[in-house]
Amino acid sequence: MYIFENGFFVLFWKRVRAFCLKLHIYEGLKETILHTNNNSK
Repeated sequence: MYIFENGFFVLFWKRVRAFCLKLHIYEGLKETILHTNNNSK
């Protein structure tokens, strides 16, 4: 039972981490786009 719960937690953590990485990359791209727009003005 403990191993099953631990495996579920690992899967959940990987999914959360992947989501956070996607969000971080998206935020980084947004920052870059904003900076390029400001520089072109």
